[in-house]
Amino acid sequence: MSGIFGVFHRNLSGDALKPHVNGLFRWNRNYGHESTDTCYGAHWAVGACIEHFSPSFPAGTPILRKDGFLAVIDAVLYNREELLTDGESKQTSDEELLFSRYLKLGADGLKQINGDFAAAILEERTGKLTLLRDHVGVRPLFYYADAQMFAFSTDIRGLVALPGADLSINEEMFYQRMMGYNHLSLTRTEVRHVLCVQPGSTYTLQNTPVNFDGMPETYWKPATRKIRLESDQAYQAELRRLVTDAMQRRLDAVPGPVGGELSGGLDSGVVDILISRLGREGRFFSWSYSPEEYPLQPVDERKIIQDICDQEGFTCTYCSKDENRPLDEMFRLVYPPYVNTTHISSTAIALREQGVRVIFTGHGGDEGVSHRCNLLELWVHREYVPFFRLIWQSTEGKKWRLLRTVKRTWMQLFRENPHFLKPYHNTARNAAEMLSPVFCQRMVNTPKPPLYFAFRPDLFVGQGGSRNRLDNLAIQGAQYGVRYMIPFLDYRVLDFALSIPREQYLRRSGNRYIYREAFRDIMPDSLYRLNFKDTASQRNYQPEEDIRQKLLDALHDMSAKLDRDFWKDYLDFDQLDRMTLPERITFKDYVRVSLMFGELNQCCVLQNMIKQAGRWCENDERTDAV
Repeated sequence: MSGIFGVFHRNLSGDALKPHVNGLFRWNRNYGHESTDTCYGAHWAVGACIEHFSPSFPAGTPILRKDGFLAVIDAVLYNREELLTDGESKQTSDEELLFSRYLKLGADGLKQINGDFAAAILEERTGKLTLLRDHVGVRPLFYYADAQMFAFSTDIRGLVALPGADLSINEEMFYQRMMGYNHLSLTRTEVRHVLCVQPGSTYTLQNTPVNFDGMPETYWKPATRKIRLESDQAYQAELRRLVTDAMQRRLDAVPGPVGGELSGGLDSGVVDILISRLGREGRFFSWSYSPEEYPLQPVDERKIIQDICDQEGFTCTYCSKDENRPLDEMFRLVYPPYVNTTHISSTAIALREQGVRVIFTGHGGDEGVSHRCNLLELWVHREYVPFFRLIWQSTEGKKWRLLRTVKRTWMQLFRENPHFLKPYHNTARNAAEMLSPVFCQRMVNTPKPPLYFAFRPDLFVGQGGSRNRLDNLAIQGAQYGVRYMIPFLDYRVLDFALSIPREQYLRRSGNRYIYREAFRDIMPDSLYRLNFKDTASQRNYQPEEDIRQKLLDALHDMSAKLDRDFWKDYLDFDQLDRMTLPERITFKDYVRVSLMFGELNQCCVLQNMIKQAGRWCENDERTDAV
C-alpha cells in the first residue's frame, strides 16, 4: 500500500511548489509509513510514501531512477515469478519490476502483470509524464488539470488541497445523483477539474506552451474475445480454477491472519470459505447487527452467515447498532462522498483490532463473475436459442402453452426489454424536490445512459461500476492501516466471466448458474439455494411510532450544516425549510425522508471535503515533513 503524488506548474518551481507538495504529501502519508521521499525539478515535484505488508517481498525506494526516467509507483504484484527476466532476481521489488517492464515493453508490457498498481513515470529530459493503472482500477490514481497546473495523487483529497485549484462541482454528476439517475463514471469525479486515470490504460502528458495535453492509451479491455468450451462442466471447472488461483496468489502475497467480510451473499461467502479451504487463518466481520442486540428475523442474512460459520468453524464479529458514525465525525475525518463509508470503516477498525492487515472482499462478483443474468442479456448477445428455450420452459404444464409462450415472448421483447434500456431511475429521485428549479431546467437534457449492470456487465464495468467501492476501500484501508484485496477483480477472472456465453449464468433451475455450480461442493445448502440475498438486518427495522419529529429534526439539522452560499445555485432551501410530514407517518414517508437525508448527507460530505481538505494541511504540523 503506497501513496504517490506530483505537481507540474507553469509559473512555479523550487520552494514555491512546497505548499502544493505539502498538501499532496499530507493526504498520501497514510498510504505508506515505511519510507517517504520527494524530488524537485524545473517546475515540477514528485513524491511517494511507500509501505509493504509482507517481509517476503523486498521494499523498493520511494523514487526510482533508470535510463533517464524517474518513477513513483504503488504496486503489489501477484505473478512476480512470471515477470522476472535476466538481471532481475527475487530481491527485485514490485516497484522495480513494474518500472523495468514498462521501460522495456511500454504499455504492452502491462497486459500480463497480475497485480494492483498505479504509477507515474517521468522522462526527465523531455518532461513527458505517463500515468498508468492496473487492469480494473483497484488502486486509485487521480489527476487535476487546468491551464496552469497539472497534479496527480493516490488520494483525491491531495488534489482538492492544492493552492489555487478550481474546485467547481461537476454539475452533471451532482444532478444525476440527486435525481436518482445512474451517475457512474470511469473517469469523472464530483469535482469538475479532478478526474481519474482510466483503468487498464496509460495517460501520457506532454507539457506544451498552451496547456497540459494528455493522451490516453488503453492496453486492456475485458471481453474482447469469445470463449467457447465443450460443456457446462468445463466452464464451471475453469471458473473454479481461476477464482481459486486468484485467491491463492493474493494469500501468498501477505503473511499472518487475513480478514474477510461476511454478508450472507454468494460472493463474500465463497471468498471466506476459500480462505479456510486454502489453509489460512481468517477473522471475519459482518455489517449486520449482532443477533445479541437485534434478534434474528424471518428473512435475515445472518442465518446464512451462521451456516457458513458452523460449516467452516468461523467466528464472526458483528456490527453494533452504536457504531454508525454521526455526521460530525465524518466532518472531522474529511471524506469524499463515497457510499458505505461507515460500514467499510467499521470493518477496517474491527479487523485491524484483531491483528489483521489484509481484508478480502467479495466485491466485484456482482459486476460480472457471479452475475445475475436476465433474458434481455441473452437477446442483446444474440443467444436466441437459449432465450426462446427459457420462455418455452416457463410455460410448461400450462393450458394453451403455445399461446402463452407467444404472449410471454411479446411481453419480454416489447415491455420488459425496453424498461431495462431506459435510463436507470432509483428511489432516490425524491431528492429532486430539494433542487433549485432553475438548476433542474438547465440540466434536464443531461445525458442519462441505462444502467448496464442489468444486462451488459461488460459495459457496466466500462461505466465505472466498481469505482466508488474501490476508491473507498483504498481510502479507508489507508486510514486504518489495512489493505483490501479483491480476488474477483483479478483481470483473468473478470475477462473469462464476461467472455463466456450468457446462458451459462441463466438456466431454468435459477440464476448465477455457473458460479453456483462451480462452488456447489463447498457451499452450505442455504447459500447454494440463495437466489436473492436475504435482507440485511438493518433493513428489517420498522420506523418507530414517534419517528415523525425525529426525522424532521434530523433533516433540518442536516440542512443547517449546509453552506447556503455554496449551494445556492443547486438547492432550494425554501423548500427544505418548509419540509413537513403528515401527523401519521407511513413507511413510504419514512423511506422518502430517509433518502432525502442521505442525499443531503452526501452534499454535506462533498462540501466539507472541498472546504476543509486544504485547511487541514495548513493546520497540520507534520505536513512539512517532505
